[in-house]
Amino acid sequence: MQIKDVIAAWNNQADDANSWDNLDADERVEFTIRFMMTSLKFLTNVDAYNFLSRECLAAINRAEEGGKPAMLESYDQHTQRGSFENETTYRRQLYPVMVEIQEPLNFTYLPKTVTVGMIEQYYAEELLNPVKAKNQKYNYGERLVVQLQTVMDILYKTPFTNQAVISISRPEDIFLPEPPCLRELAFSYFTGKLNLTSYWRSNDLSEAFLTNQGGLALLLRDVAEYAMLPVGSHFYMSPGAHVYIR
Repeated sequence: MQIKDVIAAWNNQADDANSWDNLDADERVEFTIRFMMTSLKFLTNVDAYNFLSRECLAAINRAEEGGKPAMLESYDQHTQRGSFENETTYRRQLYPVMVEIQEPLNFTYLPKTVTVGMIEQYYAEELLNPVKAKNQKYNYGERLVVQLQTVMDILYKTPFTNQAVISISRPEDIFLPEPPCLRELAFSYFTGKLNLTSYWRSNDLSEAFLTNQGGLALLLRDVAEYAMLPVGSHFYMSPGAHVYIR
C-alpha cells in the first residue's frame, strides 16, 4: 500500500462501510500506521517523525529499503477484558510507542472522517465537562477540570517546573471494568515553548487517535495562552496503541 493510497483508503471509510472490513489484520495495522506517519509529516512539515522504540523505527527503515510494507512491530492480543470483552474480536497491538507531534494545532492533515468540529466537540464535552452522565463511572472532565486552574497558575508563575501534571488515574480505577484510557497529562516548558506529554493506557488508533490528539492540542493551546507561553509539541505515549480486528 503506497502513501498516496492511505489517505484515499481512510477517506473511503466514510463512503464505503465495507472498505475497512475488507482489510485483513496486517493491512489494517499497516494502513493505520502509514496514516499516522503521513499525518505527522503534515504536522511537522518535515520528513522526520519520532517513534521512541528504536525497534519500530528500524522495522520501518528495513521495510522501506526492501520495498516491503512498512510495519511497526506488533502482536495479536485477544480482548479478555474491557471493550469487546468475550466477543470474536482481538487487537493488533503495537509495542510501546511515543510520537512527537511538533505542530499539534495544524489540522490540515485530517481525513474527512474526522473534522475540526468533532475535535472541538470532544474537547468541550469530554475534556472540559466536569459533569458525568448517569450511566458513566467517570469522565475525563470531572478529573481534569478540578486540577486545571492550579496547573495553569503554576505554569504562569513558575514555568520551569516538573509539577504541572494532571493525574487522570485513580487507585480505585483498577476495579473498573473499563478504566480510563488517558492516565496523565504533563506540561513542561523547554526549547522556549510549552509542551504536553500525554500517557495513554490504551488507545484505538483507527477510531480515536486523531480526535484525542486534536482535543489535547486545544487544551495545550488554552493552557499556553493562560501562561503566556508559545505552544510547543505534544508527546503522545502509549504501551497499548492498537487497531481492533472485528
